[in-house]
Amino acid sequence: ALVGGDEIDIGPALDSILTREVRAFGRMGRPAKEVSVIVRAHKDVKTGEVQKVISMCQMHTFERFRLRVEEKE
Repeated sequence: ALVGGDEIDIGPALDSILTREVRAFGRMGRPAKEVSVIVRAHKDVKTGEVQKVISMCQMHTFERFRLRVEEKE
């Protein structure tokens, strides 16, 4: 997964980032469920990997998603 241009593993690293983001939005008075998460994936990324990212986001109470497919090489 890429977060802010940095490649990270889907797992504890992503979990930590999502926790930090939920707290940051909370301090701004925006609950995670009201924040839109933009999920971008290259056309060669397996659907299951995208689903893992979305599932992790949902575990952190994010509910709104926008999906983008990157086809550029």
